[in-house]
Amino acid sequence: MATVSPPSQWQKYASMFVLTFQSCALTLVMRYSRTITEGGIYFPSTAVLLQEAFKLVIALVLLGVEETRAGVFSVSRMFGLLFDKDCWKMLLPAGLFVLQNNLHFLALTHMRLHTHTSVC
Repeated sequence: MATVSPPSQWQKYASMFVLTFQSCALTLVMRYSRTITEGGIYFPSTAVLLQEAFKLVIALVLLGVEETRAGVFSVSRMFGLLFDKDCWKMLLPAGLFVLQNNLHFLALTHMRLHTHTSVC
């Protein structure tokens, strides 16, 4: 098994910048999409479901790329990695994260943007 080297200093700062930018942009886009009236308002649960499905697709693609580079790509191996016995321990945190995202949409619907940004 290959050893994983720790991230370098620029990788730490780059990921912190990207996550901060993503969080701010997500809040602004979510608020804008909840306040426009053209075409009606959508269900927040649908947006959260699509967001989680999108992240799953990205994770599967990245896993496939990593397995292909290692030269051991197979669908059964990917299935085994995804549904490992330790993977099921993530169900509760994932469920809580989905609940948090739904509450995030609810807060954005009923709070002013700058209040929401400073609270969250």
